[in-house]
Amino acid sequence: MRYNYLERMNGVTTLYPVTDNVNYCDQIEIHHPIRIPGIEGITIPRGSHGYILKLIEDNAALVRWEFLHSGVFLLLIILAQDLHACNYEEACDIMNLLYRMVSSNKDLCFSLLHADKSLAVQASQNFEQIEKHARIDIAKIFCTSIFKYVEDANNACILSKTLGVLAEMLSCAPYHVFDVLLDCGFFTAQSGNVSSDWLLSGALARILFATSEDSGDCSSLTTTVLDFAIQVLQKGAAADDTISPFIVFSVQYIMVNHINWKYKKYSCWKITLKVFNLIKGCIQAKSLSPKLGCIIWEILLYDSSMHSVLLKILSMSTQLLEHTHGSYCHDLKDIEDIQLVLCCGLDIVCYLLSNLPEELAPNPPFVTMVLSSSKPFPFVTTAISLICFQNSVSL
Repeated sequence: MRYNYLERMNGVTTLYPVTDNVNYCDQIEIHHPIRIPGIEGITIPRGSHGYILKLIEDNAALVRWEFLHSGVFLLLIILAQDLHACNYEEACDIMNLLYRMVSSNKDLCFSLLHADKSLAVQASQNFEQIEKHARIDIAKIFCTSIFKYVEDANNACILSKTLGVLAEMLSCAPYHVFDVLLDCGFFTAQSGNVSSDWLLSGALARILFATSEDSGDCSSLTTTVLDFAIQVLQKGAAADDTISPFIVFSVQYIMVNHINWKYKKYSCWKITLKVFNLIKGCIQAKSLSPKLGCIIWEILLYDSSMHSVLLKILSMSTQLLEHTHGSYCHDLKDIEDIQLVLCCGLDIVCYLLSNLPEELAPNPPFVTMVLSSSKPFPFVTTAISLICFQNSVSL
C-alpha cells in the first residue's frame, strides 16, 4: 500500500518565488520547466498548476504542484543524496520506510532495485520530468555507503537499517546484490581500494562494541549483521574464498564477545540463537563451501575461546531453566528463547563429538574442557557421555 501510494503520487510541494499580488489558495501556472530545489535530475514540467499553501517572507510561497510522478524514484534520489552528504538522520527515516516495505512484501525488492525502469519513471522521462541520464542503483549506493558508516559509532542506526534492507534484497535478488557486494570489495581486501581493510582492520568490530557502550544496547546492529551474514552464507556459499572473512568474523568475533555486550532485557538470548544458527548453517554448507566449512570446523575444534563461551552459554541456559520460577525467567517467551538456545547449542556439541577426527577421538579439546569444568551442567555432560559411548562402540 505504501509503495503504490508513492508510485502514483500526483504532486510535489516546493518553495517558489511569487509576486506581491498573490494570496493563499491562489492557483498559479508555470510556462517553463523548473527544477525541484535540492533534488538533481527531477523537474516540474511546464504547464503544471500549483496551489499556494503558505505565503513566506521575501516574496516566496510554499506551493503544491500537481503532476504525476514516481514518488519511489524521488525518494530514492533523496536517499542517495542524503547518504552522499552524510545526512544520516533523514536517511535513516527513509531506510526505515524501505525496510518496512520490503520485509512485508518481498516482491518490492525487485521494484526498488529496478526503480528507474518502472512505467511511472519511463512516463516521466517521456514528459521530460526526469532527465534521460538519471539512473540509480540502490544496492550499489547502500554497499558503498557502508564504508562511511563504520567510521563513527553514531552511525550505528543507519548501518543497521542498511544491512537489514540489503539482507532482504539479497534473499530476493541474490545475483544482482551479490555482484554489487563483490564489486564494492565488501568481503575481501583489495589493494588500492579505500574500503579494502574496513573489516580486517576491525572497523565493524569497533562499532559493534562502541554501540553497546554508548547506547547500552547493541542488539539491533548485532542482529542485522548476523541476519545479513546468514543471507550471505545461503546465497553465496559457492563463493567461499570471497565470503570467508566476513562469515568467520560473524561467527568467531560475535560468538566470543557478544555475551559481554550490553542489551535490552533478554535480547542476548536472541543474539546467541542467531550465532548458533549461523554456525549450523556453516556446518550444513560444507558441501557447497569446502574452504569455509574447513575453517569453521577447525575453529570449533581448536579455538579454546569458542569452547569456553559455548560451555558458558550452555551452563547458564541450563541453570536458568532449572529456576524458571525465579525472578529472572518470568516470561514464557524468554523461557522459549533459552530453550531454543540450549537445543541449538547441544546440536552443535553433538555434531562436534560425532564427527571428531580419529587423531582427536581419544582426547578431544572440547571434551577435556567439559569434563574438567568445576561447574558441571547435567544436560551437556549427559549428551557428551552418550555420544562418547556411541563413538567408543563404533570404534
